[in-house]
Amino acid sequence: MARLVLNDLKVSYDGKVNILEDYNLEIEDGKLVSILGPSGCGKTTTLKAVAGFLQSTGGEILIGDEDYSKVPVNKRNFGIVFQSYALFPNMTVFENVSYGLKLRKIPKDEIEKKVLDILETVELIALKDRKPENLSGGQRQRVALARALVISPKLLLLDEPLSNLDAKLRIEMRSQIKRMQQKFNITTILITHDQEECFSISDKVAIMNDGKIEQYDTPENIYSNPKSIFVADFVGFKNLLDVTRISPGVYRLSNGKNIEAEDVENAKKIAIRPQNIAVGQSSDSFIEGTIKVRTYLGEDYQYEVDTDLGEIVVSTSKAIALNTGDIIKLNFPKDGICVLAS
Repeated sequence: MARLVLNDLKVSYDGKVNILEDYNLEIEDGKLVSILGPSGCGKTTTLKAVAGFLQSTGGEILIGDEDYSKVPVNKRNFGIVFQSYALFPNMTVFENVSYGLKLRKIPKDEIEKKVLDILETVELIALKDRKPENLSGGQRQRVALARALVISPKLLLLDEPLSNLDAKLRIEMRSQIKRMQQKFNITTILITHDQEECFSISDKVAIMNDGKIEQYDTPENIYSNPKSIFVADFVGFKNLLDVTRISPGVYRLSNGKNIEAEDVENAKKIAIRPQNIAVGQSSDSFIEGTIKVRTYLGEDYQYEVDTDLGEIVVSTSKAIALNTGDIIKLNFPKDGICVLAS
């Protein structure tokens, strides 16, 4: 377990253009942090630099008080779980998990105890003599996790570890990862493109865009209070509307109407989630629109509504079923609006 600090980190693939530049991130001891962002944003580059697969061209990778930026990958003692799991197909479960311990020349009796203990923890003790081809996807994932943890690593690095699993198994295995991470109290970085996955198990989330961290915060704060237009759009604020600030806490929309919300200087847009829009028939409703598309989502209905502000996405509980072609009135409650300046 260790506190990880990336201090003004620079990483380049060609020695010319930095993929990461002046990149800063701090992860507290024993916390699980997810790095989330679109393809090409630099999240995998970050993981490779921490792991040592990519040599940083500047800055520091601090584990505790020690700088690991120049330490060879085989000397870093980090546990890594890859997207493909990277299990040795010719080895049994026991042999795969024990591999890192053998490289470290741990005594045979100690290896056996450590491996059996970790296999019991991940509930694979009965499968210790099987080879990977005879395991399910979830079982292979647990073998990879056991192999990463059995060496008592300083850090645990997870590179899209659940992407090859079906939806039901992903839910089960993300809970398993969180349980293991808490049991071993190990500082962990999870790279993922799945918002639900990272929000459900992370202590903090770093949202990346174009090689930089746009927001680093708890899942709850990012979900409720995005700090930029990019983050709001990325985490599902489907309604992003242009505004002009005309006085403190008062904004003018493109249809000429004013709306009240939290005061933010230099505000450019307001964002509001579909479920935060009030749907009703009151005469003082803010705007009116016509339902163009209705989608059933299980727990609720989602509607694409044509208004004089453009398309607005709205959702209601399944107890309120509206139909395509219906004219509805919409209100934007003040406490459901997020005001964004950049």
